[in-house]
Amino acid sequence: ALHSVNLIYSLTSRQNLRFAYSGTVNRPDFRELSPFEFTNVLGGASTAGNPSLLQAKIDNLDARWEWFLGGDQVVAVSYFFKNFNDPIESILTPTTAELRQSFINADGAGNQGVEVEFRKNFGSFHRKLAPFSLFTNLTLVSSNVVIPKELAPQLTSASRPLMGQSRFIFNLTGEYI
Repeated sequence: ALHSVNLIYSLTSRQNLRFAYSGTVNRPDFRELSPFEFTNVLGGASTAGNPSLLQAKIDNLDARWEWFLGGDQVVAVSYFFKNFNDPIESILTPTTAELRQSFINADGAGNQGVEVEFRKNFGSFHRKLAPFSLFTNLTLVSSNVVIPKELAPQLTSASRPLMGQSRFIFNLTGEYI
């Protein structure tokens, strides 16, 4: 069963504190589960799936402060923490001719970060600027997964960031309506 609890506390009529806890899953995809070797179209590496993969279970905690400036305008700062059980990770295994990519379930992993969000309509500066808006957010993430040596004995580092996790994410959108 997946679960979720959300609480909102109004600091003022224009400011909220939000707290959330939820359970989610990350299911392995077809290529991660495939019981055969294939050539990965991204990079051309030899890849073998692992039909024994389990879905990852994730506990998510979030805290967010929001300040509504009017309309759809907002300034917000969030902190998040995620705890992964059985995260799906990519590994390299040696073969006679090359290294082969495959997938395993690590014991666990953690992920935490901070996000800053800003949405502003420029109509507050001058009415002729009302069709223009700016949306931006910046996320800073720290993650760590520990892969047991018995699952991947050739690893140079058993502790590393989660596969595919960016440390910095920045989005900027300008809108004209």
